[in-house]
Amino acid sequence: MLHGDHAGAETAVSLALQEYPRSFELLRFLAGIYSLTRREREAETLLSRLFTERREDAATAFTLARLLISRCRSAAATYAEQMRQDDSQAARGSSTSSRSTFVALT
Repeated sequence: MLHGDHAGAETAVSLALQEYPRSFELLRFLAGIYSLTRREREAETLLSRLFTERREDAATAFTLARLLISRCRSAAATYAEQMRQDDSQAARGSSTSSRSTFVALT
């Protein structure tokens, strides 16, 4: 990588992909750049595609798993914080609860 120059790295990889558009390694590297720049959805989409193409590739499988675990933890933390806020509001007598909203939406 270009020592923290994510934009420069992405540009270099994009240029290389013009020459080698099916390069698995370049595409995996691009997914890593997406992940480092907090573009998780793009990273997940690309990693899923690469994993489908080469299920035996441990680096892709590991990176995809790590990304998915991180996203799940983030979602769980957000949900837990909302529940804490709801409990606090309920203790003060507020009738609005995202739990009922969450249950109604699922």
